[in-house]
Amino acid sequence: MVDILKLPLKLFIKIIAVILGIALVSGILELYFKNGFFEGFILTFFGLASTALLIISLFLIFLTTIDLLTGDYKKGLYKLGVVVASLSIYAVIFLNTISTLF
Repeated sequence: MVDILKLPLKLFIKIIAVILGIALVSGILELYFKNGFFEGFILTFFGLASTALLIISLFLIFLTTIDLLTGDYKKGLYKLGVVVASLSIYAVIFLNTISTLF
């Protein structure tokens, strides 16, 4: 069985990159297929990517809290930076897509 708490941070960064790539491609395709047949499929992929990114970010916040409480400040601050960066990119992509819908 895999110990989730000991997974390397690089794995989470790769997962976040894939999720952001899916959200970015979905957002760009939404601009070209607006009010078309594929709009529902594209928005579904965007919604799934957004939900997955939030779940991964919340898990990283949990791991950051554990690192900071155990005294490993260097690793904790590095993870906190990854969380802030991923949530910032998420906010830009999400707000951009929402603004193009209305």
